[in-house]
Amino acid sequence: TPYCHVGIATVIMQNPNQQLTIWASDLDAGSFDNCDPLGEKLDFAFDSTFNSPSRVFTCADIGMNEVRVWVRDQSGNFNYCTTYIEIQEGDGNCQGDSSNSLVNNGSMESRNNAMMNQKNKMNNSHFVSGGASALNQIGGDELIVSQNSPNPFSNNSFVSIVSGRNQWVEVQILNVEGRIIHKEQNKLFNGVNYYEVKGALFKEPGIKYIRVITQQKIVNKKMLFMK
Repeated sequence: TPYCHVGIATVIMQNPNQQLTIWASDLDAGSFDNCDPLGEKLDFAFDSTFNSPSRVFTCADIGMNEVRVWVRDQSGNFNYCTTYIEIQEGDGNCQGDSSNSLVNNGSMESRNNAMMNQKNKMNNSHFVSGGASALNQIGGDELIVSQNSPNPFSNNSFVSIVSGRNQWVEVQILNVEGRIIHKEQNKLFNGVNYYEVKGALFKEPGIKYIRVITQQKIVNKKMLFMK
């Protein structure tokens, strides 16, 4: 049974090729087989033929990249889970690369520019950008919510919400007792949307939750606010 981490983030480190290699097994979150409960004899790959146990990412892949992690047991049974890899630029390691200003053959602005441009237009909302898609089109009912970053946080933090289509969403911020501190409704665009969790909402430090609700799905994430 495949189990995937719900998204990972990494950076392009400084190296002559400006690239990094990620192994499908890096996204494993405890896959297992009835005859192999610890998953010690499973094969992992990014394709159903199991010829691609790893994948190379470059500056052209900065942003969200949807991937399928295929898992195969010793009997030849296989299946997959879908997740995403967020490639970050880090400390300007892709500066000077012409692919950095536009991602996916010019289909989106760089994430930081998109966030700043949209934030100026949406001052009354915690949503700071939408529709910036750097991944292949995902299914219409797909909804992927990342862990907030930074986490823990003491000021503001950001959550990326990957939606398979344009749809309405309600986002709720809750305290550790489950009481709603803040909620708002807005439109999710097909692609990557960013939501800003503002530290000013919280009077006390501690565990908080963000709940993302669409017509098809409800996703909850735990956060840690520190003063």
